[in-house]
Amino acid sequence: IFRDTTNVYGSNLLDLDTTDTYGEIILRSDQGYTVYRHFGDGDIQEIDVLTNETSGYNRVGKPQIEITDLDSDGEVEALYGDYDGHILIFKHRGNGLFDFVWSDSLPLPDATNWMTTGDFDGDGDMEFIAGCWTYGAGTESEFTAKRWFFVVYDVPGYETFVPVDTLIFFGAVHPSDYDEGVSSGDLNGDGSEEILLCLYPDFYIVDYIPENDRYQPIWFYPQCESNLSLVTDFDQDGATEFIFNTGTDVVAYGVDPDRPPAPSNVVASPVDTTAINITWRTVAGADSYRVDRAVGNGNLTLYHYLTDTLFIDSNVVRDTTYHYIVYTQDSAYPNPLSPPSLQVIVVPNTRPEANPQADFTHPHFVKVHFNEPMDESITFTGHYTIEGWGSPVTAVPFASGSQVLLAFPGSFPNGTYILLMEDLWDQQGSEISDSLRFAHFEVTLDTTHMPYVTRATILGSNGVLLEFSAPMQPGPMSNPANYHVDPFGSVTAAAPDVAHSVQLKLDTSAPIGAVGRTFIVSAWNLFDNYGNPIDTLHNSASLRAYRENLNDVYVYPNPFTGAGPDGAESVIIAGLTRQATVNILTVNGRLVRTLNETNGDGGILWDLKNQNGERVASGVYLYYISSGAYKKKGKFAILK
Repeated sequence: IFRDTTNVYGSNLLDLDTTDTYGEIILRSDQGYTVYRHFGDGDIQEIDVLTNETSGYNRVGKPQIEITDLDSDGEVEALYGDYDGHILIFKHRGNGLFDFVWSDSLPLPDATNWMTTGDFDGDGDMEFIAGCWTYGAGTESEFTAKRWFFVVYDVPGYETFVPVDTLIFFGAVHPSDYDEGVSSGDLNGDGSEEILLCLYPDFYIVDYIPENDRYQPIWFYPQCESNLSLVTDFDQDGATEFIFNTGTDVVAYGVDPDRPPAPSNVVASPVDTTAINITWRTVAGADSYRVDRAVGNGNLTLYHYLTDTLFIDSNVVRDTTYHYIVYTQDSAYPNPLSPPSLQVIVVPNTRPEANPQADFTHPHFVKVHFNEPMDESITFTGHYTIEGWGSPVTAVPFASGSQVLLAFPGSFPNGTYILLMEDLWDQQGSEISDSLRFAHFEVTLDTTHMPYVTRATILGSNGVLLEFSAPMQPGPMSNPANYHVDPFGSVTAAAPDVAHSVQLKLDTSAPIGAVGRTFIVSAWNLFDNYGNPIDTLHNSASLRAYRENLNDVYVYPNPFTGAGPDGAESVIIAGLTRQATVNILTVNGRLVRTLNETNGDGGILWDLKNQNGERVASGVYLYYISSGAYKKKGKFAILK
């Protein structure tokens, strides 16, 4: 009774107006979501489009749109996100029609599928959480510390949406390679919903903590490969369970009403070579806690009872492995002993130290040496601070983790600097020594060094972030006439971002990015804060990009009407991976041309000739693209 073949996927079945006899369908296409209504007898018609007017490509991912009454006014809202990192809300005004009412921009790309709604804080009003993740390209440290970034929003009133907290989880991997997702549900029957995050390879439960008015992880499982965690009373015993996929098994957990909850957030860390600290979060109503311990490969056995949430184990031997689990004891339950906490493993050893002398390299690089290999904590830029200067923008470990190279924004003037390091740990779990967590360095440079371009980064479809080796004078840096983009295009606006970078808006005849071209951005007539002119031998940077998958493939111009991007008879198949094979066929399935993308610029040009070098006729053509496990097909038109 209904058919749509234009790359459309089903998203939601719903009844927006309960007073009528009609139902609605929301379908997802590459550019957004469309509302259809079933008027009966197979008559299905489009009635509205949830148009995304934010900047960027505005493409969406797997079909996910949250439909719920967020502001409790009796009309539902539609919440969805796009690959540019935008999240949008549309209000239903009746008769199946929606109005755009709100949007926000998350700090990282891809906000397409990482959201859920619920009453997370138990106040009777709705909240929602939306997430994004690092997209592979970016600063050096993102290759060793990719991360998920989530924002929790409150809805305090009519069409009012306010961010109230953020959560960051390090170690993100590409969602096209592993199943990941977000859901929510009231796991413990307290009237508020917990947030369940499947973030390969880990699973987290996040809850609102009234004592500090923050959202925090309260439970963790170290193996998860699931695009969703399902929450319901599966065994119909009156208690809620949740299930998720570990990659090898489907596991189920729940709250046992006859037993107290197990302690959460159990952390063990060496104090030094003679003691270990074990801490956990307080369990309301607990009489006491039981700690079990195992030494080496031995069995876990009862070790200690206490009423505090801090246990110091002083009966340890240096460089020996210890395992701990913690139980809650609460006599108010039929079974007063809780299930065990997650096990923690720790090795007491000497606390690591940083060499008090750091190495400085012009213009803004600082190398720190440690006396032993450190864990991934040294890759987090927020763990380093220089008073009056701030934190670095990248932190790249090397020498097996015994050294880290920090890159700070701007260029250091001459002087003496002290670097403070906090929350750094060695590979045995020992925190850096209190007395040896500082490093100093001297900057003694000739101020006549000419500044130069260090990097260019693509921003959306027509923006570029251009970075320099030193703080630049804002006047010349704000003049768009001092920049040019080859092979075509001029700069229409230049906005200094910070002292050493500028955001450029380009006026191009085709978008930049993964479009089959290498662009060169050049800067002229710029000066640093010392008055030194930019080095004209190093005043440019190249821009080349490719996609991690084939989700965003497109052909331009489409339709082709006589002239391609350079005025020639050609089209570009864009949005490709580093290597891909493109087969072009007629609508009857006859192979016209095979093209191979090999140079990593995200696109390939077709000169509208077949395998024999002959110009093809006007008509509709199909493309079929393969790149490893990724496949993509579509169509485009040639009109001469």
